[in-house]
Amino acid sequence: MNELTAKSEQMLRLQMNLDIFCTKDIILDIIDELDDLFQELKNYPDIYYHKKTIVHNLEPMKFVIMDLEGYFPKLCGLLIGNTIFQFYIKEERYQYEFYKVIFEVLKRVKEFYIFTFSNWESYFISVLKNELKSAIPLKELCFLEHLSLINIQNSYYESLTAGLFSLGEEVVSDPVLRISDNIDLLFDMGYSTLIIKHNTSCLKSTLKLLKRRFFQLNLISPQSTYTHMENLYKYSLIIHLNDTQRILFDLIT
Repeated sequence: MNELTAKSEQMLRLQMNLDIFCTKDIILDIIDELDDLFQELKNYPDIYYHKKTIVHNLEPMKFVIMDLEGYFPKLCGLLIGNTIFQFYIKEERYQYEFYKVIFEVLKRVKEFYIFTFSNWESYFISVLKNELKSAIPLKELCFLEHLSLINIQNSYYESLTAGLFSLGEEVVSDPVLRISDNIDLLFDMGYSTLIIKHNTSCLKSTLKLLKRRFFQLNLISPQSTYTHMENLYKYSLIIHLNDTQRILFDLIT
């Protein structure tokens, strides 16, 4: 890793510490917004929707876990707060409408960090703008280029099972045994319920790795973050003061 890349990563981690903490109300508001959006899907009978509440502490942090299923995605799973949202299609001819729903979801969570366990989601979002440009004004699509997407894999080929084993964590059961190559075949065979369970397993496993590995390595407490930034701010002031001014600054702070 060169010096410039290392500094960029350090700045990203510092920025994340400043951005990611929030109040629980912000999380609950976004869940309500997504609820409203998905209620509108009742007007689109070819896009199916599933919602599930999971049991875990509701961290006051602005993040979403995203997992797409299918070579040309047919299911999108999101974990935000203590809620899993999943929406999908059963036929490829409704792919364009499905992509528009993904766009609407991303528009609502654009201020959040989006964590994934592959580079596939990042690649898909990079081409989503091109897919939708004929129907949505370009200025409305521009935010897609500035989303905070982070793949938490340790390496390109790391699997969720390997990641959990490395932490000594219990592996979340998966009905398709983590064999993602079979997903498109399962879609074609109509096993959408099986794919939903697989997607739920992936989201829960990614949450475990996010909390027990990525956050522990990259996050400091909100209070420590603000104290650190306060010290940086003070230092930036002090280096421009003469000796007499520094004494006065120390007295008043």
